[in-house]
Formats: sequence, C-alpha cells, structure tokens
Amino acid sequence: MREVLYLSKDSKEKGLVFVDELPENYYSPGAWYLYSETRSLDESYSFIARDGEEIVKTTLVKIRGNFFRVKHKDYGSFPFEAIPVDYRYNEYIGTIEKYKQGKFFKLHPLNENKLEFYCLSSIFYFIGSSDEFDNEVL
Repeated sequence: MREVLYLSKDSKEKGLVFVDELPENYYSPGAWYLYSETRSLDESYSFIARDGEEIVKTTLVKIRGNFFRVKHKDYGSFPFEAIPVDYRYNEYIGTIEKYKQGKFFKLHPLNENKLEFYCLSSIFYFIGSSDEFDNEVL
C-alpha cells in the first residue's frame, strides 16, 4: 500500500523534497501529498499518525473521485480532498528516483477545526511519511 507523503518546498530550487533533503539550517513548512505514476489515485493509502505517545498507521480510504477519509475508532472520521498540483513548481527534486516521474496530489483536510482540536490537545495528529525514516521506525 502506498503512503501519504510529507513533503516540503525547497524554494531555492523550486520543487518538493522530503524534510531530510532540505539544505542544512533551512526551514520550510510541509504538506501531505499522494503520489501516482499513472495520474489516477489508489483506493487507499497508509497515513502515519501520532496517537498519544505512539506512532501508528491509519488508512486513508477513497470515498469517491478525489475525496478520501480516515476513520479512527476513538476520534471519528477525518475527510480529505486530493488536489492535483501544478507541476511547474511542485515536481519532486530530491534524491529518491521513484518519485521523479508521475504526479503529486496535495492532500487537503476538509475539517481543519477537528484536526486542530486533536492536534492542539496533543491527543492525535497526522504526520505522513518521510519515506526512508518511516521504514526504520515502523
């Protein structure tokens, strides 16, 4: 199963990279992205989150079209929309070859208030995959 990715913009190079690929002493906020080689989205994606003190994998499931949701047994449903990104400044420019072809979709939460409530309470929040790092942790 593919993963929801957490990527940052390297504004100097004008492209997307994983956080650990940013230049040293450089900060850039990130966002969640879905990746597809074929321009069509999968039916589900693994979405890494923090639940209390634990790192967990949740499942982002397609509802219809570009709309998805994660259902959590304790915190309910979190809806998202996958929005195709403009390729000019949103292509992957990092070092992992498998992401250099295909298309990215930015994952936009449709209920930001609910996400903020749980995040600010430090109860539950989504992280996304930073690729190499997550394979070591989970």
